[in-house]
Amino acid sequence: MEDDQTSSLWSQISGKCLRGKYKDRELTMFASSFSTFGELKDQSGVLFLEKPEKGKAHSPYKEYFEDRSKIGIFGTVASDSLMDPKDKIYGLRSEQSQLAVPVSSFEDQAAQLIIFDKRYILLISDGQAEMAAFNIPSATGTKLDLLIQKDKVILSKEGNTEPLFTFTGIDQTSGNTVEAFPVVTAFWFAWQAFFPMTDIYKN
Repeated sequence: MEDDQTSSLWSQISGKCLRGKYKDRELTMFASSFSTFGELKDQSGVLFLEKPEKGKAHSPYKEYFEDRSKIGIFGTVASDSLMDPKDKIYGLRSEQSQLAVPVSSFEDQAAQLIIFDKRYILLISDGQAEMAAFNIPSATGTKLDLLIQKDKVILSKEGNTEPLFTFTGIDQTSGNTVEAFPVVTAFWFAWQAFFPMTDIYKN
């Protein structure tokens, strides 16, 4: 991305400025959420001017997303035995570590409880386009159990049936409020290019 004020070029994956006035400066990551136009229209109170819906088939990026041989801006074909370059991942990072979680990890299970950088991170997928990540607090040495019941995700202390946290869909519905954890959705080839020493999550 290029900002209008200084024409500095920023990486959407690493958050670093690659060129321009702020070169080598790094942006702070914040967790964000996806929403549909209908939800925004109903909840925000802002008046939108509607245009006819063109649909996904009219996206200028349609061919790029569907053609697995198109890698990067110049179409370079990358060979990688770890994952297909065009596999989608959820990228987690801290000052010390990076982790790539394949989107395919959620094909058979809606949630994954991951130990990342000495903390618990709960990832929940809605099975479509949305995913939520939460930083789960726990006492040092405490192990947590993950239970999935239809549309509910329940976390409890190991061996204890009393829920500590409950999530319905991708929203928290009980327990002390937990913080969202910022995650980057990317193709594997792009994430690996910025973080060549990244770990890969295997459920």
